[in-house]
Amino acid sequence: NKPTIPSKTSQLTNDSNFATKSDIDSAVNSIEIGGRNLIKNSKDLHNSKYNFLGNSNIRETVTITSPYGNSDTATKLTISSSTNNKIFRLSNTVDKNGTYTFSCWYKSANSSNHRIHFDICDETFTNQNRVAGQSWEKVEITSTVNNFGTIYNFVDIEVALGGSVLIYNPKLERGNKATDWTPAPEDTDKLIADNIKVVNDKINNLSSSN
Repeated sequence: NKPTIPSKTSQLTNDSNFATKSDIDSAVNSIEIGGRNLIKNSKDLHNSKYNFLGNSNIRETVTITSPYGNSDTATKLTISSSTNNKIFRLSNTVDKNGTYTFSCWYKSANSSNHRIHFDICDETFTNQNRVAGQSWEKVEITSTVNNFGTIYNFVDIEVALGGSVLIYNPKLERGNKATDWTPAPEDTDKLIADNIKVVNDKINNLSSSN
């Protein structure tokens, strides 16, 4: 008699090391993707509505070599050694209860390393301490917000006293999956409008000179 050879299907079914279709479906369905950047003017936080909670701290837009090797801009946050608060707050970015993911690149802005902390509406306050060193690192944190309101609608970036760090391509989006950085739709609309104005001004100047 010929020996019975088990089919691949029965091997997969009986081997606990393999994921079943149900396992795969469940894993895929649990991924929530938002995509839209809820942080406006994320390329230039210096000229934005977002502010430090403490006094004597400095924010500025600087030219950097990005994690991808190209020249770009980032936000430099410098914390005074005598400030009464070390937090830079991206306020009014969370707009309702739900799951959010924040991501950005960060590194030290000088030759020293600095402690840095990220959280969403104080819901991810613990275990989010990191060190901004001499190389770019990327942070991705996901939090379920249950306390949304007039106060709790923010992402906080806290830097150690006397610290100076670079923040590049910050993005807050709904869902539990960090996606590639994109500008907020409002920023894209403004860029288009600004470019149209430049073209119209040139046409008007040309017409008036003839």
